[in-house]
Amino acid sequence: MIKLNDKSKLSYYIKKFQINEIFTENIEHHMELHYFKKGSHVCIKENTLDYFYFFVKCRAKVYISTPNGKSLLIRFYSPVQVIWDVEVTCDENADCNIQVI
Repeated sequence: MIKLNDKSKLSYYIKKFQINEIFTENIEHHMELHYFKKGSHVCIKENTLDYFYFFVKCRAKVYISTPNGKSLLIRFYSPVQVIWDVEVTCDENADCNIQVI
């Protein structure tokens, strides 16, 4: 993960997807823009979740690994998706893997 310090790009995505409409207060000063390279993981099962993400560009796959070593695809994420809203607010670890494709 790479943190991008580009306020204009952050503002662009906030306006494009009307993200501030979701919250009762303006929380833009708490928001960060992160970049994940293709093939990298946004999270791995059982890891602590530190961020509440809005997925705004590209795609990602959500999957779990089965006991026999195979992967079971659960879903795809595409813009704009909320990631980990329940897990972060309930202080839980990730229950699946999310990989940028």
